[in-house]
Amino acid sequence: GRVGAGFADVDDAVVTESKTGYGPLDRRALAVLIQKVLESKKETVGKTFTAVDPKRVLLTSPYVRPLEFWEPLPFVPFELE
Repeated sequence: GRVGAGFADVDDAVVTESKTGYGPLDRRALAVLIQKVLESKKETVGKTFTAVDPKRVLLTSPYVRPLEFWEPLPFVPFELE
């Protein structure tokens, strides 16, 4: 479902093992992601994830800036089955 203004749908948020992008994330979307990680059939034990709203990604190189609409995501989402 839809969350706070400007945020992605709860189901659009992703986790990644990369540390190259970050940004704000609604706490309901984070809760859904945590539940998906815990219930995933993939090996998630011992992994460190970053939770990201792909519509609000910030980059840190060479300075903090928003990801432009034409730029690809700077990470590969971790597929939770």
